[in-house]
Amino acid sequence: MKKVIYAAVRIEYEKDDDKFNGTMSPADEELIATGLAITPNFTTVESGINLKSVHLQHATPYEVVDWQALEYFPDQVYVKQ
Repeated sequence: MKKVIYAAVRIEYEKDDDKFNGTMSPADEELIATGLAITPNFTTVESGINLKSVHLQHATPYEVVDWQALEYFPDQVYVKQ
């Protein structure tokens, strides 16, 4: 049976400019950070992008997301270094 979960996600990451000389576009950085956050493995660093934390809040479709609440909401998914 197919099921769907809707969620708002806030991803915090850092970029290591020393190793990769800042040649990556911001869109590519975000794509890598998003991939690290949603891929079910324990990798938190890729191509100089270091995943710091992932905040998750269940959401209702077509309902406005309270980003302020998400920012201070206790972590439900958290990556520790």
